[in-house]
Amino acid sequence: MARVCWLCEKEVAKGTPLKDDQVLSTIREGKKKLGILKGNELVVCDEHLEAYRGKRKSFEKKLVLYATFAVIVAIGFPLLPLLLGGGFQLEMICFSFILAVMILALSILNYVPALEGAPQERQRAGRAVALEPKATEGKPARKTAAKPAAPKPAAAPKRKKGGR
Repeated sequence: MARVCWLCEKEVAKGTPLKDDQVLSTIREGKKKLGILKGNELVVCDEHLEAYRGKRKSFEKKLVLYATFAVIVAIGFPLLPLLLGGGFQLEMICFSFILAVMILALSILNYVPALEGAPQERQRAGRAVALEPKATEGKPARKTAAKPAAPKPAAAPKRKKGGR
């Protein structure tokens, strides 16, 4: 299996591998059924890493924008007739939900897969962020322990039923 850069589409000796997520798996399955699957390992070569990070950051921003717009459509369209004095329309709810799903599907057109990282790291805006606390200049890393639960306040005395 050849290692191919995702951006320049050339074979490379080394590079950072891409995470094989649901979108890439679906594309591979489609190509396999059509008989055009090459079976290459997708990587990002070192010379295109900065360009990749810019594209990934742009994709994440667009995904948030698409999701926000889809939520506004899904909530706003059914509420609009009610706010304008109209009646409740079940068709509008169905239409707004279908439209919101279609808006989210548009984000696949700009899809940029994430880089595969160590299990203790996650991708955030194109750079890896460690989840473990770091030690600084000879000082051991400070680990935060869970705080013990605060004691419950004593129950208030029960009142007697009847007169005052």
